[in-house]
Amino acid sequence: MPVRQSTDLNAWFQDNIQDPLLRDIEDFQERDSGWTLQAVRHLTVNINKYNPIRGSAYIELPPPIEQRKACVNVRTRGDDCFKWAVLSALFPAAENPYRISQYRPYEDRMNTQGLVFPLMPRDVPKFEKLNSDLSVNFYV
Repeated sequence: MPVRQSTDLNAWFQDNIQDPLLRDIEDFQERDSGWTLQAVRHLTVNINKYNPIRGSAYIELPPPIEQRKACVNVRTRGDDCFKWAVLSALFPAAENPYRISQYRPYEDRMNTQGLVFPLMPRDVPKFEKLNSDLSVNFYV
């Protein structure tokens, strides 16, 4: 879970470390193992810099992926690459699938009203609500 400068560390520790640990201990003891926990002697919490995934403009594919011709990588100059990626999946182009011009005729078939591009992963559900006939799987 992210820890920001404004995060109450005591509440964060309670919610994300202490309570789940106590629940796990309780579940373990209820399994009729006969074991009980007497003490936690050491606990290490690792904290890493949080770098959220962000959408961006066109990025070249690595050569092995490009050579397979298994990925459509629409060449965009703006921040709306998500929109073009979805359109390229819905309306495959027979020729030059990397060109935006192949998908412009279908732009009005997708509702992006109120969405801010580049689209953040947390906004994908908003996109799905606006386009109820679509479902997006987002992999990190």
